[in-house]
Amino acid sequence: MDLARVFRRHFPLLLALLCGALGVASLSQAWMRGTVEVQLDFPGGVPEGTRVFFAGSEDFVEKNSLSLPADAEGDVSILVPIGLHERIRIVPLAGSTASLCSLEVVATGRAPLSLEDYRVIDRRGVTSVSLHPGCVSAVPVAGESAPHVTIGLQSTEAWDAGARAWFGLAIAAFCIALVLGSAWLWGWRGWGVADRESRASTGGAGTSKLVPVYVVISLFFGTLYAVVTPPGAVTDEYAHVTKAAKMANGAFLGATGDQLFPNIFEMYGRFNGYLDPGVHFSGLQLVNQLRAPVPCQRTTADLPKGADSYSPTLYPVPAAAYVVSCATDQDLGTFLLLARVGNLLLATALIAFGIWATIRARWVLFVCALLPMSVYQMASVSADALYIAASLAWLGAVCGVIEERIPVRRATWILGLLALFLALSKPGAAWVLVAILFARQAYLRQAGTFTPAVLKYMLLPFVIHIGWVLYASSSAAPLPGVDPAANLARIADRPLEVVGLFFDTYVSTHGVWILKSTLGALGWLDVSLAKVSYLGLLFCLGATAVMGWPVPRPPAATVAAGWIFAAGAVAMLSLPLYLFWTVRDSTIIMGLQGRYFIPCLAFAFCFTAGSLPVGRYAAWVHRGLVVLVPAVVMAALTDGLLALLARYYP
Repeated sequence: MDLARVFRRHFPLLLALLCGALGVASLSQAWMRGTVEVQLDFPGGVPEGTRVFFAGSEDFVEKNSLSLPADAEGDVSILVPIGLHERIRIVPLAGSTASLCSLEVVATGRAPLSLEDYRVIDRRGVTSVSLHPGCVSAVPVAGESAPHVTIGLQSTEAWDAGARAWFGLAIAAFCIALVLGSAWLWGWRGWGVADRESRASTGGAGTSKLVPVYVVISLFFGTLYAVVTPPGAVTDEYAHVTKAAKMANGAFLGATGDQLFPNIFEMYGRFNGYLDPGVHFSGLQLVNQLRAPVPCQRTTADLPKGADSYSPTLYPVPAAAYVVSCATDQDLGTFLLLARVGNLLLATALIAFGIWATIRARWVLFVCALLPMSVYQMASVSADALYIAASLAWLGAVCGVIEERIPVRRATWILGLLALFLALSKPGAAWVLVAILFARQAYLRQAGTFTPAVLKYMLLPFVIHIGWVLYASSSAAPLPGVDPAANLARIADRPLEVVGLFFDTYVSTHGVWILKSTLGALGWLDVSLAKVSYLGLLFCLGATAVMGWPVPRPPAATVAAGWIFAAGAVAMLSLPLYLFWTVRDSTIIMGLQGRYFIPCLAFAFCFTAGSLPVGRYAAWVHRGLVVLVPAVVMAALTDGLLALLARYYP
């Protein structure tokens, strides 16, 4: 083996992997240097109701305070954003006495601070304050409403590590290494172009460099999403975590009634407030909520039921992460990281297979899988992580069969497993199985018959899916004020009115919002990208229409059929939300979110890829797009990360 040749061929990927590792290490370093650990010691125990406020040069505010646990034995450890350790205010409950006799502030790369480095700078409503002999004691005055004592650093040294600078530098290094390094070596020409064997026959066994490139980008940005996203900031995460906890406690299917489960609300605390996009929390509250223990004792039946009707096949990773966290006494931060990154790894593996399986549609799958909304869902505790990944993997596998890259005789178990998974996935997810109809000619050429494939990969899974949906719907609760029976009767009595409602939903400003949330509306769907990012992502999708080269162009009828099926799927996915979520007077279908339609987008473009001719300049156009498209996608992903930071860490 020519090691020099191998190194030269894969140098861009090796360089990008190195920069990716630098990025994760830099983020970890920035996180560690961005907080300090304040260790407090109350020898007589922590008086119930005692609060501790932290502040830098600004005034004390409620959001930068914590109530100390009443059951603590006196030793309390709190993570504090850097700078807020400069002034500490102790507020004992009236009628109790707080005595702080030891304090240590520990920061990475800095000498620790102790109580001797602080002095009393303010007091109110207390009868005694002392730093001698080595303690700060405060006895509240009777009847005083807000007694407190404040200590401050005698030195105003600021411990500022420039966390965001490190973060931005790491992302920039990653993107530059991947784009410029690959362009310099012209190695990107092989990403979307089959090797010599595949140029001669689309059934060739050659692989594409696009697969490892996708894996590198997905894991890099996905891991960063998983790390910077606060608890509860992914849509419906609380309900999905509840489903995982129920599965870990043996409840896999349907409604759970009065059965007791661990109180997930306690683990999330005030971070359930992300249901309101206007609510902000401080870094102090964030870092300490992440240290909340994972509850494992069954204490309540009052938990969200929104995910009860979802298939357990969508939650193997979060459920396993919950079991491991309980077995090893982990905290919320560790559980979320295990569940999010685990979902990301499994989803990335599925999509990588789909990209490998096809030639013409691999750029479509690459772009759709790296939309900020796709990556954001895959790196979260959400049923959409595996649903989106399995849909893209199925499309890639079917396209591989159509191109005869995957022989029909070898496709049975691959298509069978994916079809079964989608049949037991989210309601309406099985629509994507109609893609098998496009493989008719390949089956006739290789197997002489197409009927068994339709039965195995479409009709039988549809029957399973319909049965599953009917069973799951028994535990689905309509939105308050919605009458599903009346909505169903409206379809029969006034069909044109319902058609108009569907039309107004998508051909309006609300339709524009749905498109934006398909590409990337993060957080509780309130974190938007820059306009240029949306335009860039639309450009990348459009570019896939010329990036199916060198596979022959699809017939016009195939392109039209792909869009017709995708449009029909949009209507089918909207129907349950019309029935269960749309009130009588609504002018649009309520509850629709763009991430539901990512498979629709991929489906339409998979059968459009390579349809636009570029004549004799095809190779040069392809080479230019091969560099430009990944660069634009990574720029949009970076924009999404920065938007999340601005939203949640002001």
